[in-house]
Amino acid sequence: SITAHNEYTRWRGFAGAGYSHLAMGMVVEPHRTTTLQFVLPSGQSVDEDTQPAWNAKWTPNNTPQNTIDIMHTDVQTGQDGSTIVTATAIFKDLGLHVAKLTVYLDDGSSYEVSRALYCHFVRRNLKMLSNDEKEQFFDAFKTMYHHNTSYGQAVYGGHYRGLRDFVGAHLSAAGKRNADMFHDGMGFLTQHAALTNEFELSMQSIYPKMAMPYWDYTEDGEIVHEYKNLEVAWQQVIWGPDWFGNATGEEHQVEEGRFAYQQAYRSSKEGVVTNAYGYMRSPWNTGKSPWVTRVHKFCDVSFSYESWPFCADHYNLTFSTDYSTWYDWVWTGGYVPHGPIHYYIGGYSQCGDLTTEFEKIGLSQAQVNDFGVWMVMLPKNFWRSYATEAPTSCSMDTPQDMCHMKCLLNYENKDDVKKFMTMMYDFIGDLGESRAISSADWLVSLDDDQSSELMRIFCNTPFSPGEQIESASPIDVSFWPIHPTMERLLQYKRMAQDFTDTEWGSGGDDTSYCTSGEEMFAEVYMDHGLSDDRMGTQCKGHHAEDMTMFSSNVKDTSTGEYVYRSTTNRELFQMINPAEYMASYIYENFEWEHCDGAYDFPSVEWGNVTTYSDVNTDDASHY
Repeated sequence: SITAHNEYTRWRGFAGAGYSHLAMGMVVEPHRTTTLQFVLPSGQSVDEDTQPAWNAKWTPNNTPQNTIDIMHTDVQTGQDGSTIVTATAIFKDLGLHVAKLTVYLDDGSSYEVSRALYCHFVRRNLKMLSNDEKEQFFDAFKTMYHHNTSYGQAVYGGHYRGLRDFVGAHLSAAGKRNADMFHDGMGFLTQHAALTNEFELSMQSIYPKMAMPYWDYTEDGEIVHEYKNLEVAWQQVIWGPDWFGNATGEEHQVEEGRFAYQQAYRSSKEGVVTNAYGYMRSPWNTGKSPWVTRVHKFCDVSFSYESWPFCADHYNLTFSTDYSTWYDWVWTGGYVPHGPIHYYIGGYSQCGDLTTEFEKIGLSQAQVNDFGVWMVMLPKNFWRSYATEAPTSCSMDTPQDMCHMKCLLNYENKDDVKKFMTMMYDFIGDLGESRAISSADWLVSLDDDQSSELMRIFCNTPFSPGEQIESASPIDVSFWPIHPTMERLLQYKRMAQDFTDTEWGSGGDDTSYCTSGEEMFAEVYMDHGLSDDRMGTQCKGHHAEDMTMFSSNVKDTSTGEYVYRSTTNRELFQMINPAEYMASYIYENFEWEHCDGAYDFPSVEWGNVTTYSDVNTDDASHY
């Protein structure tokens, strides 16, 4: 039959296995030069005086709409002596197409071959992009970083959005007290998928054939677990100057390459979430550094290498019966298989001399190590519980150690200290979701003076995270390829071993749509009742019928055309179901070549395509 080829298929193979609506060689990509190819059956020869005739049309609802320009045709002889008929074209419209070829043989006969083709953007492994497209991905990010939405739309069109808008939106959804619409709940995957889709559309307004790449960080995870240390992670190619850039120096910012000394955004606009210095950062990040920051450690303590997600984590999330329902899968997916990547990149600095401070109160380096790792949870959760408050503002000449979160509980008051320690112990319990090696047992053995002093240390230290571990994370280019990795895993799950239950809940009265421990402490300990307009939002953004914050290109099943529209969480979840697929993009493949042995991911099969009326007929029926 007719098959579609481009610069990737010749060394990566055909894209689209596992999707029910796609067959081998059927995928064409928007705005990418495509070669249509047909190999004549053995024994046939074309009439040299009559060129084969090609025709291709966009047929979104099986009715021809637009004719595709055929740029070039050719007849070649393959290495095996076969006759190969080719045509070169560029497809622009998403959706169903049909290609037809009339072959004139040297015996005077002729026949027609037709083939259904489907136009999708194809998301590929970041490390497998061609050099040109890798450059385009990073250049598109830089363009969006430097140019705001109004300028970009005038130059690139209506789908352009400046990076500042994405950072601001993520901050407003995840950097406020009332609710985190993006994390710690059932909307984690779908909200981030919609965010990625809109970013992808903006990127495509600059480079039309680009699709969002994914970073399969389990490849790096296998190396990290083999070497049993994290240093090897930052030596990988993606942290080189031509990729994400390396920030392992003492100043914690990229110092070489395209992202060297990238500055954080500032804003004085009402309603924009900023920190005390006016940087677009989470309020609990009082960091003064003007640069996008990657600390990689927590108060000079290395987060254990064991937490880096690797093959076993993604395999178990797919095949373990513990995650056979959508509810169980999504509640786990945001943590061990995903979350630590943000921790490893972001980290925490501005911790003062914890070793000396802890020695003064009879605590050892082991406790310092635990306390440093706890920064993953403590600054954010104490703020969300109304136990701390961010400074209203700090002038740029205010030293960092004078600009920090203020505790609203008094470390000299025994009852307040007890409340503080109870909250701390509760928050640390959530670290188990990320496989962090840490113990909180020693907290319960502290005497009153030690507890008071530990609280004082926390309350007077300007702990500052790197952006990747807080709500301004979209400003770091390494943020963007992370979440498609989880969406790809979800799609594979549905192909290889689908959920036994896809309901948006536990199936009982114990459904949790998001975490709510902070609200409980705010109400019980800090006198912020649910009537407060900043509280009691009932997990906004995490319910099935809640709208995603960003829009997507979605197939209209009545017309076959793709429309840009907002979706609910449930609609987006259904939209990316490979059995009833309605998204504008697919993932190139579902192969984990670096995973083997007990964690060998089974291959997926090509779809049995029978839904395109008579346009997907096999060429043999025309002989």
